[in-house]
Amino acid sequence: MTATPKLSYFNSVQQKFHQLSIRQKIFCGYGLALGVAVLGTTAGLVIGDRYFQQARQHHLLIDEGGSLLSSLQGQLLEIQIRQQEILPFLQQPQALQRRISDFKIDLADAETLLSQAQEFSQTSSQKDLQALLTKHNSKITGYFEQLRSLIRQILPLTSQPEGATKAQQLISKFSQSQDALKFYQFAHELTDFAKTIQERQQEADLAQEKAALMQAQIIIGSILLSVAIAAILAFYTSKIITHPINVVTNIAQRVTQEANFDLQAPVTTEDEVGALTSSLNQLIQQVKHLLEEQQAQAQVRLIQSEKMSSLGRMLAGVAHEINNPINFISGNLVHAKTYTDDLLSLLQTYIAEVPHPSTALQTLTEEIDLEFLEVDLPKLFNSIKVGADRTR
Repeated sequence: MTATPKLSYFNSVQQKFHQLSIRQKIFCGYGLALGVAVLGTTAGLVIGDRYFQQARQHHLLIDEGGSLLSSLQGQLLEIQIRQQEILPFLQQPQALQRRISDFKIDLADAETLLSQAQEFSQTSSQKDLQALLTKHNSKITGYFEQLRSLIRQILPLTSQPEGATKAQQLISKFSQSQDALKFYQFAHELTDFAKTIQERQQEADLAQEKAALMQAQIIIGSILLSVAIAAILAFYTSKIITHPINVVTNIAQRVTQEANFDLQAPVTTEDEVGALTSSLNQLIQQVKHLLEEQQAQAQVRLIQSEKMSSLGRMLAGVAHEINNPINFISGNLVHAKTYTDDLLSLLQTYIAEVPHPSTALQTLTEEIDLEFLEVDLPKLFNSIKVGADRTR
Protein backbone atom coordinates (compact mmCIF):
# COMPACT_ATOMS: atom_id res chain seq x y z
CA MET A 1 0.00 0.00 0.00
CA THR A 2 2.92 2.35 0.73
CA ALA A 3 5.02 1.40 -2.31
CA THR A 4 2.61 2.85 -4.86
CA PRO A 5 2.68 6.49 -3.61
CA LYS A 6 6.47 6.36 -3.36
CA LEU A 7 6.69 4.96 -6.88
CA SER A 8 4.30 7.57 -8.25
CA TYR A 9 6.24 10.31 -6.46
CA PHE A 10 9.50 9.00 -7.97
CA ASN A 11 7.93 8.88 -11.42
CA SER A 12 6.65 12.44 -10.96
CA VAL A 13 10.11 13.66 -9.97
CA GLN A 14 11.68 11.77 -12.87
CA GLN A 15 9.14 13.29 -15.29
CA LYS A 16 9.86 16.79 -14.01
CA PHE A 17 13.56 16.09 -14.34
CA HIS A 18 13.08 15.02 -17.99
CA GLN A 19 11.35 18.35 -18.66
CA LEU A 20 14.48 20.29 -17.75
CA SER A 21 17.04 21.39 -20.29
CA ILE A 22 20.42 19.69 -20.52
CA ARG A 23 22.09 22.61 -18.78
CA GLN A 24 19.55 22.49 -15.98
CA LYS A 25 19.93 18.71 -15.70
CA ILE A 26 23.71 19.01 -15.43
CA PHE A 27 23.36 21.82 -12.88
CA CYS A 28 20.78 19.91 -10.81
CA GLY A 29 22.61 16.58 -11.02
CA TYR A 30 26.03 17.85 -10.08
CA GLY A 31 24.54 20.33 -7.60
CA LEU A 32 22.72 17.47 -5.89
CA ALA A 33 25.87 15.35 -5.96
CA LEU A 34 27.89 18.21 -4.47
CA GLY A 35 25.17 18.84 -1.88
CA VAL A 36 25.16 15.17 -0.86
CA ALA A 37 28.96 15.20 -0.63
CA VAL A 38 28.98 18.37 1.49
CA LEU A 39 26.05 17.21 3.63
CA GLY A 40 27.55 13.77 4.16
CA THR A 41 30.95 15.18 5.00
CA THR A 42 29.39 17.73 7.36
CA ALA A 43 27.30 15.01 9.01
CA GLY A 44 30.42 12.89 9.42
CA LEU A 45 32.30 15.81 10.94
CA VAL A 46 29.42 16.59 13.31
CA ILE A 47 28.94 12.96 14.38
CA GLY A 48 32.66 12.37 14.76
CA ASP A 49 33.13 15.61 16.69
CA ARG A 50 30.14 14.81 18.90
CA TYR A 51 31.52 11.38 19.70
CA PHE A 52 34.94 12.87 20.36
CA GLN A 53 33.49 15.66 22.51
CA GLN A 54 31.59 13.11 24.61
CA ALA A 55 34.80 11.18 25.20
CA ARG A 56 36.63 14.43 25.89
CA GLN A 57 33.97 15.60 28.36
CA HIS A 58 34.17 12.27 30.14
CA HIS A 59 37.95 12.57 30.21
CA LEU A 60 37.75 16.14 31.56
CA LEU A 61 35.22 14.99 34.15
CA ILE A 62 37.50 12.18 35.31
CA ASP A 63 40.46 14.59 35.37
CA GLU A 64 38.46 17.10 37.40
CA GLY A 65 37.42 14.42 39.87
CA GLY A 66 40.95 13.09 40.08
CA SER A 67 42.36 16.57 40.62
CA LEU A 68 39.75 17.31 43.29
CA LEU A 69 40.43 14.05 45.11
CA SER A 70 44.17 14.61 44.83
CA SER A 71 43.77 18.06 46.39
CA LEU A 72 41.53 16.61 49.11
CA GLN A 73 44.04 13.87 49.84
CA GLY A 74 46.83 16.41 50.09
CA GLN A 75 44.77 18.63 52.36
CA LEU A 76 43.82 15.73 54.69
CA LEU A 77 47.43 14.66 54.83
CA GLU A 78 48.38 18.26 55.61
CA ILE A 79 45.89 18.23 58.50
CA GLN A 80 47.43 15.08 59.93
CA ILE A 81 50.89 16.59 59.62
CA ARG A 82 49.71 19.84 61.23
CA GLN A 83 48.30 17.78 64.07
CA GLN A 84 51.69 16.26 64.79
CA GLU A 85 53.57 19.57 64.32
CA ILE A 86 51.79 21.14 67.28
CA LEU A 87 53.82 19.18 69.79
CA PRO A 88 57.26 20.74 69.13
CA PHE A 89 55.82 24.27 69.42
CA LEU A 90 53.98 23.86 72.73
CA GLN A 91 56.78 25.77 74.52
CA GLN A 92 56.73 28.52 71.88
CA PRO A 93 53.44 30.42 72.19
CA GLN A 94 53.95 32.72 69.21
CA ALA A 95 55.02 29.92 66.84
CA LEU A 96 52.23 27.77 68.19
CA GLN A 97 49.72 30.51 67.40
CA ARG A 98 50.93 30.62 63.80
CA ARG A 99 50.75 26.83 63.53
CA ILE A 100 47.25 26.75 64.93
CA SER A 101 46.18 29.53 62.54
CA ASP A 102 47.56 27.52 59.62
CA PHE A 103 45.84 24.47 61.05
CA LYS A 104 42.49 26.25 61.09
CA ILE A 105 43.03 27.42 57.52
CA ASP A 106 43.81 23.85 56.45
CA LEU A 107 40.63 22.65 58.20
CA ALA A 108 38.58 25.28 56.37
CA ASP A 109 40.23 24.36 53.07
CA ALA A 110 39.57 20.68 53.71
CA GLU A 111 35.89 21.39 54.42
CA THR A 112 35.70 23.47 51.25
CA LEU A 113 37.25 20.65 49.22
CA LEU A 114 34.84 18.15 50.79
CA SER A 115 31.92 20.42 49.91
CA GLN A 116 33.22 20.74 46.34
CA ALA A 117 33.67 16.97 46.14
CA GLN A 118 30.09 16.42 47.29
CA GLU A 119 28.79 18.96 44.81
CA PHE A 120 30.91 17.42 42.05
CA SER A 121 29.63 13.91 42.84
CA GLN A 122 26.03 15.16 42.59
CA THR A 123 26.37 17.26 39.43
CA SER A 124 28.50 14.70 37.54
CA SER A 125 26.51 11.68 38.72
CA GLN A 126 29.56 10.13 40.40
CA LYS A 127 27.53 7.71 42.51
CA ASP A 128 30.50 5.81 43.95
CA LEU A 129 32.15 9.04 45.12
CA GLN A 130 28.83 10.31 46.41
CA ALA A 131 28.32 7.03 48.30
CA LEU A 132 31.81 7.24 49.81
CA LEU A 133 31.33 10.82 50.99
CA THR A 134 27.84 10.10 52.30
CA LYS A 135 29.13 7.06 54.14
CA HIS A 136 31.86 9.00 55.94
CA ASN A 137 30.20 12.42 56.12
CA SER A 138 29.33 12.20 59.79
CA LYS A 139 32.78 10.77 60.61
CA ILE A 140 34.55 13.59 58.81
CA THR A 141 32.34 16.21 60.43
CA GLY A 142 32.92 14.68 63.86
CA TYR A 143 36.65 14.51 63.24
CA PHE A 144 36.84 18.18 62.28
CA GLU A 145 34.76 19.18 65.34
CA GLN A 146 37.02 17.15 67.61
CA LEU A 147 40.07 18.82 66.05
CA ARG A 148 38.67 22.27 66.70
CA SER A 149 37.79 21.21 70.26
CA LEU A 150 41.33 19.88 70.67
CA ILE A 151 42.75 23.21 69.52
CA ARG A 152 40.55 25.07 71.94
CA GLN A 153 41.78 22.79 74.77
CA ILE A 154 45.45 23.12 73.85
CA LEU A 155 45.60 26.93 73.66
CA PRO A 156 45.02 27.55 77.44
CA LEU A 157 47.61 24.87 78.35
CA THR A 158 50.50 26.78 76.79
CA SER A 159 50.57 29.14 79.78
CA GLN A 160 50.62 26.37 82.43
CA PRO A 161 53.79 24.73 83.75
CA GLU A 162 52.81 21.24 82.74
CA GLY A 163 50.70 22.35 79.83
CA ALA A 164 52.94 20.79 77.24
CA THR A 165 52.61 17.37 78.87
CA LYS A 166 48.85 17.67 79.12
CA ALA A 167 48.61 18.91 75.55
CA GLN A 168 50.71 15.99 74.37
CA GLN A 169 48.42 13.62 76.25
CA LEU A 170 45.36 15.22 74.69
CA ILE A 171 46.84 14.94 71.19
CA SER A 172 47.86 11.32 71.77
CA LYS A 173 44.45 10.50 73.15
CA PHE A 174 42.77 12.21 70.19
CA SER A 175 44.95 10.30 67.73
CA GLN A 176 43.74 7.05 69.25
CA SER A 177 40.09 8.06 69.48
CA GLN A 178 37.33 6.44 67.44
CA ASP A 179 36.77 9.63 65.44
CA ALA A 180 40.44 9.72 64.42
CA LEU A 181 40.47 6.02 63.56
CA LYS A 182 37.30 6.44 61.47
CA PHE A 183 38.87 9.44 59.74
CA TYR A 184 41.99 7.41 59.00
CA GLN A 185 39.76 4.69 57.58
CA PHE A 186 38.13 7.33 55.35
CA ALA A 187 41.59 8.51 54.26
CA HIS A 188 42.56 4.94 53.31
CA GLU A 189 39.32 4.41 51.40
CA LEU A 190 39.82 7.76 49.72
CA THR A 191 43.31 6.66 48.70
CA ASP A 192 41.92 3.44 47.25
CA PHE A 193 39.22 5.40 45.48
CA ALA A 194 41.89 7.77 44.09
CA LYS A 195 43.66 4.74 42.63
CA THR A 196 40.37 3.77 41.01
CA ILE A 197 40.12 7.29 39.64
CA GLN A 198 43.63 6.97 38.21
CA GLU A 199 42.61 3.77 36.48
CA ARG A 200 39.54 5.55 35.15
CA GLN A 201 41.78 8.35 33.93
CA GLN A 202 43.87 5.85 32.02
CA GLU A 203 40.69 4.31 30.62
CA ALA A 204 39.44 7.79 29.73
CA ASP A 205 42.74 8.51 27.97
CA LEU A 206 42.36 5.32 25.94
CA ALA A 207 38.71 6.14 25.28
CA GLN A 208 39.67 9.61 24.08
CA GLU A 209 42.32 8.16 21.78
CA LYS A 210 39.77 5.66 20.46
CA ALA A 211 37.28 8.49 20.05
CA ALA A 212 39.83 10.50 18.07
CA LEU A 213 40.54 7.45 15.92
CA MET A 214 36.83 6.77 15.49
CA GLN A 215 36.26 10.43 14.68
CA ALA A 216 38.82 10.18 11.90
CA GLN A 217 37.26 6.92 10.70
CA ILE A 218 33.76 8.41 10.75
CA ILE A 219 34.94 11.50 8.86
CA ILE A 220 36.85 9.44 6.28
CA GLY A 221 33.96 6.99 5.97
CA SER A 222 31.42 9.78 5.56
CA ILE A 223 33.61 11.47 2.96
CA LEU A 224 34.05 8.21 1.02
CA LEU A 225 30.34 7.41 1.30
CA SER A 226 29.42 10.92 0.22
CA VAL A 227 31.83 10.76 -2.70
CA ALA A 228 30.40 7.37 -3.69
CA ILE A 229 26.82 8.67 -3.52
CA ALA A 230 27.85 11.80 -5.42
CA ALA A 231 29.54 9.65 -8.07
CA ILE A 232 26.41 7.48 -8.38
CA LEU A 233 24.23 10.58 -8.73
CA ALA A 234 26.62 12.06 -11.29
CA PHE A 235 26.64 8.76 -13.23
CA TYR A 236 22.85 8.57 -13.07
CA THR A 237 22.55 12.17 -14.27
CA SER A 238 25.00 11.54 -17.11
CA LYS A 239 23.12 8.38 -18.06
CA ILE A 240 19.80 10.25 -18.13
CA ILE A 241 21.38 12.89 -20.37
CA THR A 242 23.30 10.54 -22.69
CA HIS A 243 20.72 7.75 -23.03
CA PRO A 244 18.36 9.70 -25.35
CA ILE A 245 21.39 10.85 -27.37
CA ASN A 246 22.55 7.23 -27.77
CA VAL A 247 19.03 6.19 -28.81
CA VAL A 248 18.90 8.95 -31.44
CA THR A 249 22.38 8.01 -32.68
CA ASN A 250 21.45 4.32 -32.99
CA ILE A 251 18.25 5.16 -34.87
CA ALA A 252 20.19 7.44 -37.23
CA GLN A 253 22.80 4.70 -37.87
CA ARG A 254 20.10 2.06 -38.49
CA VAL A 255 18.29 4.34 -40.90
CA THR A 256 21.57 4.91 -42.77
CA GLN A 257 22.63 1.25 -42.81
CA GLU A 258 19.27 -0.47 -43.31
CA ALA A 259 17.62 2.30 -45.39
CA ASN A 260 14.53 1.69 -43.25
CA PHE A 261 12.74 5.01 -43.18
CA ASP A 262 9.87 3.62 -41.09
CA LEU A 263 12.04 3.81 -37.95
CA GLN A 264 11.22 6.55 -35.46
CA ALA A 265 13.24 7.58 -32.37
CA PRO A 266 11.15 7.76 -29.17
CA VAL A 267 10.82 11.26 -27.70
CA THR A 268 11.30 10.76 -23.93
CA THR A 269 12.50 14.22 -22.90
CA GLU A 270 11.49 17.81 -23.48
CA ASP A 271 14.98 19.26 -23.61
CA GLU A 272 17.33 19.90 -26.53
CA VAL A 273 17.73 16.16 -27.13
CA GLY A 274 13.94 15.81 -27.37
CA ALA A 275 13.83 18.65 -29.91
CA LEU A 276 16.70 16.99 -31.82
CA THR A 277 14.81 13.67 -31.77
CA SER A 278 11.66 15.31 -33.15
CA SER A 279 13.69 17.01 -35.87
CA LEU A 280 15.35 13.68 -36.76
CA ASN A 281 11.95 11.98 -37.01
CA GLN A 282 10.67 14.78 -39.24
CA LEU A 283 13.79 14.55 -41.39
CA ILE A 284 13.35 10.77 -41.74
CA GLN A 285 9.73 11.29 -42.83
CA GLN A 286 10.73 13.99 -45.31
CA VAL A 287 13.44 11.76 -46.78
CA LYS A 288 10.91 8.94 -46.97
CA HIS A 289 8.45 11.14 -48.88
CA LEU A 290 11.20 12.36 -51.20
CA LEU A 291 12.31 8.80 -51.90
CA GLU A 292 8.72 7.77 -52.56
CA GLU A 293 8.35 10.68 -55.00
CA GLN A 294 11.65 9.81 -56.66
CA GLN A 295 10.60 6.17 -56.94
CA ALA A 296 7.28 7.24 -58.51
CA GLN A 297 9.11 9.51 -60.95
CA ALA A 298 11.62 6.77 -61.71
CA GLN A 299 8.77 4.38 -62.44
CA VAL A 300 7.18 6.96 -64.77
CA ARG A 301 10.52 7.49 -66.51
CA LEU A 302 11.01 3.74 -66.77
CA ILE A 303 7.58 3.31 -68.32
CA GLN A 304 8.27 6.20 -70.71
CA SER A 305 11.62 4.70 -71.57
CA GLU A 306 9.99 1.35 -72.24
CA LYS A 307 7.41 3.06 -74.45
CA MET A 308 10.12 4.90 -76.36
CA SER A 309 12.11 1.71 -76.67
CA SER A 310 9.06 -0.12 -78.02
CA LEU A 311 8.33 2.76 -80.37
CA GLY A 312 11.93 2.72 -81.51
CA ARG A 313 11.81 -0.99 -82.18
CA MET A 314 8.53 -0.51 -84.03
CA LEU A 315 9.95 2.38 -86.09
CA ALA A 316 13.04 0.35 -86.84
CA GLY A 317 10.82 -2.45 -88.12
CA VAL A 318 8.77 -0.06 -90.16
CA ALA A 319 11.92 1.57 -91.55
CA HIS A 320 13.29 -1.88 -92.37
CA GLU A 321 10.09 -2.85 -94.11
CA ILE A 322 10.10 0.41 -96.07
CA ASN A 323 13.83 0.42 -96.76
CA ASN A 324 13.88 -3.00 -98.43
CA PRO A 325 11.46 -2.17 -101.30
CA ILE A 326 13.00 1.30 -101.64
CA ASN A 327 16.42 -0.32 -102.04
CA PHE A 328 14.86 -2.67 -104.58
CA ILE A 329 13.37 0.27 -106.47
CA SER A 330 16.58 2.30 -106.28
CA GLY A 331 18.64 -0.64 -107.42
CA ASN A 332 16.38 -1.35 -110.40
CA LEU A 333 16.01 2.33 -111.40
CA VAL A 334 19.59 2.34 -112.68
CA HIS A 335 18.92 -0.60 -114.97
CA ALA A 336 15.47 0.75 -115.95
CA LYS A 337 17.03 4.10 -116.91
CA THR A 338 19.75 2.32 -118.85
CA TYR A 339 17.21 0.19 -120.66
CA THR A 340 15.04 3.25 -121.35
CA ASP A 341 18.03 5.22 -122.68
CA ASP A 342 18.86 2.27 -124.97
CA LEU A 343 15.28 2.11 -126.21
CA LEU A 344 15.25 5.86 -126.86
CA SER A 345 18.54 5.57 -128.77
CA LEU A 346 17.06 2.72 -130.75
CA LEU A 347 13.97 4.82 -131.45
CA GLN A 348 16.08 7.76 -132.68
CA THR A 349 18.04 5.41 -134.88
CA TYR A 350 14.82 3.94 -136.24
CA ILE A 351 13.43 7.41 -137.00
CA ALA A 352 16.64 8.33 -138.76
CA GLU A 353 16.65 5.15 -140.84
CA VAL A 354 12.96 5.23 -141.66
CA PRO A 355 12.10 8.82 -142.49
CA HIS A 356 8.62 7.96 -143.81
CA PRO A 357 6.86 5.71 -141.37
CA SER A 358 3.43 4.32 -141.97
CA THR A 359 0.25 6.16 -141.20
CA ALA A 360 -0.44 3.94 -138.24
CA LEU A 361 2.97 4.73 -136.75
CA GLN A 362 2.51 8.42 -137.32
CA THR A 363 -0.94 8.25 -135.71
CA LEU A 364 0.46 6.34 -132.71
CA THR A 365 3.40 8.75 -132.49
CA GLU A 366 0.99 11.66 -132.26
CA GLU A 367 -1.22 9.86 -129.74
CA ILE A 368 1.61 9.10 -127.35
CA ASP A 369 3.28 12.46 -127.98
CA LEU A 370 6.61 10.85 -128.68
CA GLU A 371 8.54 14.11 -128.57
CA PHE A 372 7.24 14.94 -125.07
CA LEU A 373 7.80 11.37 -123.89
CA GLU A 374 11.43 11.47 -125.07
CA VAL A 375 12.02 14.64 -123.03
CA ASP A 376 9.93 13.80 -119.97
CA LEU A 377 10.85 10.12 -119.48
CA PRO A 378 14.44 10.84 -118.27
CA LYS A 379 13.03 13.51 -115.99
CA LEU A 380 10.56 10.95 -114.62
CA PHE A 381 13.34 8.50 -113.82
CA ASN A 382 15.32 11.26 -112.06
CA SER A 383 12.26 12.25 -110.00
CA ILE A 384 11.68 8.61 -109.02
CA LYS A 385 15.36 8.28 -108.00
CA VAL A 386 15.17 11.48 -105.88
CA GLY A 387 11.98 10.22 -104.19
CA ALA A 388 13.57 6.82 -103.46
CA ASP A 389 16.66 8.49 -101.97
CA ARG A 390 14.54 10.77 -99.78
CA THR A 391 12.37 7.88 -98.68
CA ARG A 392 15.47 5.88 -97.72
